[in-house]
Amino acid sequence: TQIDGPNEGSGRQGIRESEVPREDIIVASKLPGRHHQYDQARVTIEESVARMGLDYIDLYLFLAQPVAGQFVEAWQALVDAQKQGIVKHIGVSNFLPGHIDLLIRSTGVTPAVNQVELYPFFQQAGQRAYDQAHGIITGVEPLGHANQMLKDPTIVRIAAMDNPEGRSFA
Repeated sequence: TQIDGPNEGSGRQGIRESEVPREDIIVASKLPGRHHQYDQARVTIEESVARMGLDYIDLYLFLAQPVAGQFVEAWQALVDAQKQGIVKHIGVSNFLPGHIDLLIRSTGVTPAVNQVELYPFFQQAGQRAYDQAHGIITGVEPLGHANQMLKDPTIVRIAAMDNPEGRSFA
C-alpha cells in the first residue's frame, strides 16, 4: 500500500486497527518534488514517519521533475534517512537515466525503485533496460490513459471476455 501526503493519517489508523503484524505490512510514501532542499526534505520525511506513527517507512520515493542539480540534496536527505533507519528502502519516481546517474555519482547510492508510467502504448523499453542493468526495480504507475486504451479493439476484446453483461468500456 502506498500512503502519502494527506493519506498518512488514515494510513496510521488502518495500520493500528489491523490485526496484521507491522513486519507484514509494506508501507510506501513519497517525498513531493517541491522539497528539493536538504532541510525541507528531511523535515518532510520525518513528518511522514511521525504522522503514520511508525518507527520506519518501508519504501520512500522521491517524486520529482528533476531540476538541474537541486534534486541531489533531496536524494541525500533520503540516503541519510535510510542510514538512520527511519526509511528501509529509497527510490525515485519518473527519473530518467541521466538523473539517476547523477544521483549515483553524487551520493554513491542507487535507487532501489524507479516508479515510471508504463502501459501497453508506452512500454519505455530503454528506461526498463537501464533500470534492470543497474539493479533498480521498475515500479509501475497507473496503466495509462484510459480513454486511449478503452478504444483499442484488442483491449476492448480482452475486457469483454470477463464481462458477461456486455457493458461498454468506451
